[in-house]
Amino acid sequence: MISRISFSHGILFCFLLAANSQCGPSTKSKQVNTNKGTAANSNSDSANDAPSFKSEPDTLKPGLNAVAPPLLPPDLAVPKAVEVRDVELAAQPVPEINSIILSTLSEFPKAGGYSVSRKALNALAQAISYDPKVDQFLVTPKKCIPSFCSGATYLVLLKTLQTLSEERKLALTPEAWKGYSETAKSDGDGLWGRWNANGPGTAKFFHDLQAGMNFSSLDRALPGDFMKIWWNMEIGAKESGHSVIYLGCSIENGEEMIHFWSSNIPHGFGEKKIPRTKAKRVLFSRLTHPENLAKTAKLPRHDKFLASMLNRSYLWEEIVKECGVIDGRQQIDLKEIVAPKAVPVEEE
Repeated sequence: MISRISFSHGILFCFLLAANSQCGPSTKSKQVNTNKGTAANSNSDSANDAPSFKSEPDTLKPGLNAVAPPLLPPDLAVPKAVEVRDVELAAQPVPEINSIILSTLSEFPKAGGYSVSRKALNALAQAISYDPKVDQFLVTPKKCIPSFCSGATYLVLLKTLQTLSEERKLALTPEAWKGYSETAKSDGDGLWGRWNANGPGTAKFFHDLQAGMNFSSLDRALPGDFMKIWWNMEIGAKESGHSVIYLGCSIENGEEMIHFWSSNIPHGFGEKKIPRTKAKRVLFSRLTHPENLAKTAKLPRHDKFLASMLNRSYLWEEIVKECGVIDGRQQIDLKEIVAPKAVPVEEE
């Protein structure tokens, strides 16, 4: 059976019945390599008495009924109506955190240019500020021009933390905020160095802090999930990938498409869609326990596993083990399911 999703300038209408799906673009193996930056990292402390927050369950349960559709930023240029082969496990409501993540996208400028230069890394740093004197953390996306994919999704994460903090649903110590604001880090070092690493940077970060769940099946994905797309079968030093926010999946002219938001070549910030056949691997990370993102003090200064992604390649089984991918043993390379089409490879 085929469900329908209607995307219309700001509202994602989900009339979910039941079904089945899978879908994903292209980049250089490293979005931005900050190895020339400061290698030192400061441990961050977590808040002792963070206010309670309604966390989402860590298991994916079938048979849930669809709820009111999440709101998408009004400037996302998504087709007004597309057909979608939906989740095999049946319809699921979009979690509260995912809706907050989606709402942050409206605060980003359109375009602005894509770049993996030092200028882009400096722009990322300028978009994140923390004033310890007044304990104020501020994310200003319009300052991050030009931009790159992992920087874009990192800003979405930080903007989400800022929103939760302002709503008094999350409390971070000055040390934790400082840790999130430091972007002059090598891969595997500090918080940004983990997020920006090759391979499963976001997934490993969430897993280590027990802040979310990681899964590889597109059937389970919901709008607002963080997503890593691989354009080739390599993981690590030889990989080519893209860090994005998942928006949905569609069928257009008989071809399955995946919709996402990120900083994309060549224009920068914005929504994009690609044929499913371009994604050789996918890994989703759903933020379910944002309160645990305050516990950064528990992380070691250096993550050897993520740092080594620059120099060696890994097997999928190793990613499953290190990142707690809940459906990892069910993972099948997409190329074994779908015959890849001859499409030009993009570098995101």
